[in-house]
This record gives sequence, structure tokens and C-alpha cells, in this order.
Amino acid sequence: HSVGRSFDSLVLLKECLDICEKAFSKNHANMIPNLKLYGSVLSDTGRNEKARDVYERALSIHNMNFKEGQNAQQLVKLQNAMKELSSSSESRAKASLEMPIPSFEHDSSKTHVIVCADIGHRASDEYMLSVAAALQKMGTLKLVSVIAVSPPQLVRADIARGALDSLMLSNVPVAYSGVVSISSKAVSAATFNADYGKPSAHVNSTGVELLTRALLQAPEKSLVIMGTACLGDVSEVINTHRDLFA
Repeated sequence: HSVGRSFDSLVLLKECLDICEKAFSKNHANMIPNLKLYGSVLSDTGRNEKARDVYERALSIHNMNFKEGQNAQQLVKLQNAMKELSSSSESRAKASLEMPIPSFEHDSSKTHVIVCADIGHRASDEYMLSVAAALQKMGTLKLVSVIAVSPPQLVRADIARGALDSLMLSNVPVAYSGVVSISSKAVSAATFNADYGKPSAHVNSTGVELLTRALLQAPEKSLVIMGTACLGDVSEVINTHRDLFA
């Protein structure tokens, strides 16, 4: 939620609540902060009716566990959240499906990189991301985004998302290639292990769109594009936005 993936966080927050219910009880006071966060994300994603139910449950648990005046700050936060929800006449999502581009740092010793690769084609693809994560932790590299190329692009994008999340790079946006080379060979989705990929509502833009956004935000000569496979997206961006490469 904090890195711009509110829609993905809903499933995790529900899992968190289920774990808390088993560890404590449905009406335990420890449920309240998690319910408040869950309600907040539901509201941000346009699910106002469900958010209201969650807030009301949190308020009910508060009243069961605390006497008047106890933990008043928590009560005020819940009441304010419910008032804000009631004052909103629209159920339109405030959260965006478009993930923000990681910020560019002015440290000249750090290389900002976009990777275009056919993730899932070989084990070295995931190894490459692991090395990037290690270099980022060392402060010498910052991964800006990953673009999955070559059919099946969406399956490859899911694999990239799962790999990045396992490497604690959940804030790095992933896109899928919208440009298919004539020489690209179609690969059945059954070739890949479906359990490894991690579908995300926020993998919803093409490589051209993500590249263009990143280049528009990047300071001059601050971005490296590393391509290990089909470079159709890069080629299209160069053709349509030559000024970004001047």
C-alpha cells in the first residue's frame, strides 16, 4: 500500500486479519489497528460500503475492550475515518493502478537502470535481478523498472513481479512488452511454473508507456536501459521520443 500497490495489498491485509483472528480472537483489541488499515485501503480502492463495515467492526471491538476515555486517540481516529467516508458521495477509487516511478537520486555514483528481459526464459534472468537487488543494497545501483518482453509477455511480467517482491523490491514497477518482434517465438504459458508468478493489478501498462514515463522524469543522462532480449519497446520510444535521447 505504501509503495503504490493498494489493490495488491488488499489480499495481504485480509490474510493478516485471518492470522490475527487465529492468534488472538475476533474481538481482541489487537484487531483494531489492522482493521483500520484494511478499511483505509478499501476506501482508497473505491470499496466504500465494505470499508464502512470494517470501520464499524473496529469501533465495536474498541467499545468492547475499552472504557470511556481509554485509548481515546484510537477512538478519534476511527470516528474521523468514518466521518470522512460518510462525507464522500462517490465510490471512485482514490488509489491508482499506475505505480509511481522510483525517485531519481542525485548521487552520481549510483546507476539508475531499467531492465528489458524475457524473464523466465533462463535461470540467469532471476539471477540478474538478484544481483541488481544486491547492488542496490550496496548503494551502487537503483532499479527503476523491469519490462518483460517476448511472448507470453504477461506471464513473464507476473514472474518478474514475484521475483522482485521476493527480493524486497516491491516498489519497482513492472510492465509487459506491447511490441512483438517477428522473430519472437511463441512459448506456451504452460511452459512456466504458474506458482512462481505473482499476478498483480498494478502490472497494467506496456513497456513503451513505462519507459516514456521513466524517461520524462529522469534527469538528463541519468538512466541506463539494459536489454537482454527483444528491444522493440526501446526502439519504439526512440522513434517517437527522439528528444528524450538527445
